[in-house]
Amino acid sequence: FARFLQRKLFPKLNERRIIIMDNCRIHKEKTALNVLQHAHHTPLFLPAYTPHFNVAEWVFGCVKWQVKKHKVQKHTLAGVIRRSLLRSVTAAKVAGWLREVKRNFLQALEGQTLGR
Repeated sequence: FARFLQRKLFPKLNERRIIIMDNCRIHKEKTALNVLQHAHHTPLFLPAYTPHFNVAEWVFGCVKWQVKKHKVQKHTLAGVIRRSLLRSVTAAKVAGWLREVKRNFLQALEGQTLGR
């Protein structure tokens, strides 16, 4: 992970950044933290798993609903997922999900509880 940061991520950043990371063990290893510190970037660890910052969770929700609705068999699963993504995940929905993530993130920074 430290090599990924040094070789792939940091060359794309032209100034100091806050790097948002989840609580994966490799993100907290000493080598990764040292690399971040040496490059003058600040790690910001998300609280233990939270779907409030994860647009993918909403995408999965759309797909999961379609899969359950159609009682999909293993051999037809890929096709149902593809069709579900094309029908259910619209640009308007994604824009709304991104707004929601931003709102949740700002609330979290202010110490507010997330969720409805």
